[in-house]
Amino acid sequence: MYAKVVDDQLEAFPYTDKMLRLDNPTTSFPVVLTDEIRAAFNMLPVAQGTMPAGKNYVSSSCDKVAGVWTEIIAWVDPIPPSVVELKEYLAELRWEAETGGIMASGMSIDTSRESQAMLTSAYLLMQRDPERVIRWKTRTGTVNLNAEAITSIADIVANHVQDCFDLEANTVALIDNHTITTFDEIDNLIWPS
Repeated sequence: MYAKVVDDQLEAFPYTDKMLRLDNPTTSFPVVLTDEIRAAFNMLPVAQGTMPAGKNYVSSSCDKVAGVWTEIIAWVDPIPPSVVELKEYLAELRWEAETGGIMASGMSIDTSRESQAMLTSAYLLMQRDPERVIRWKTRTGTVNLNAEAITSIADIVANHVQDCFDLEANTVALIDNHTITTFDEIDNLIWPS
């Protein structure tokens, strides 16, 4: 990063090699410029400025600090998310947790909405025909399940889904009363899995 400085006065920042070439159209510059060549045309290096973590960049300028041309960064505190934004973000995370799958009875079970509907259908079928054995595809392969196994898995999945919605509802209350005000706080929630 460079600035154009004439007689110790800042004329342009940032100042690029392209700008230097445009300002000096009759000069034949080498393809790769060195700092020595740049300095001969009042183009000086600028120390990179720093910005506090968690702040939003606004703009930068340049000034001499302790004898060194330094980038001065203007920043602002981030605008806190609105209650609506927090709730929308929370709903996305709940959906990911709800539909992200779980381990049930030693099997990896898909908990997508489609899989939940299929499990409900299998559960209802087993209620009418408890002696039936059905083939069920898990993430790790196909297994045979009887009524007891289907009922157990259906209960585990239903409880998982309900736990996800319960956590979301409890968190919405904390958002509404401004106990939770940031996305980071929502990210720190521990979702059922």
